Amino acid sequence: LTPTGKLFYSQSKKVLHDFNSLYHLENDQPCSKFSELHIGALDSIASLLYSGFFIEALSKAKQVVLTNKVTDLINDFNLGNLDVIFMDEYFENELTTNFEKYFLQAEPYYVVYSKNNTLLTKLDAQKITPDILRSCELILYPDYCPIHICIKQIFQKFKLKLPQIHEAEFAESTTALVANSDLVTILPRSLAYARSANPNLNIAIKELAIPEL
Repeated sequence: LTPTGKLFYSQSKKVLHDFNSLYHLENDQPCSKFSELHIGALDSIASLLYSGFFIEALSKAKQVVLTNKVTDLINDFNLGNLDVIFMDEYFENELTTNFEKYFLQAEPYYVVYSKNNTLLTKLDAQKITPDILRSCELILYPDYCPIHICIKQIFQKFKLKLPQIHEAEFAESTTALVANSDLVTILPRSLAYARSANPNLNIAIKELAIPEL
């Protein structure tokens, strides 16, 4: 096998093992066990990636916590208030209790901008580098947001000056401001595609070329 094939093979074995574990858990345990779980997730993960699961969890689980604040999930998990959390792997070193990790999905971050943005629409590059991003004005969730935290940490790591960052609490406000100005925001690929697919928004997207994210 090629290196890529070996990686695919090892990941496939893990997926099959996890599936079998879930299958036996479902068939060997009383259904009431699910009703004892306290589950937490980032809002974007719950709404876009696993909405079917969380719709069921809302009625069957003991508790479901959805938030944009990754620190809320981490703190509650460390205190034992949550049994399961869906979060960015980037923050796992902040977990202070014993845990098992199951990999669900990886996706790059995308820069979301107006099709009228004078700087980014003229770029021939398919990806946006930190140097290009430094020339932009960003609008992000406040610094409890995982993306906001990651961007700050990455720029500090490479000793780059941060671009100007404005903050907005709500997704609709952020999207509207981006669509009607030269402001840009950063989203996971799935969310970025969802925003750009809206025919009522004048929005374009390009991948952010930062491997650490």
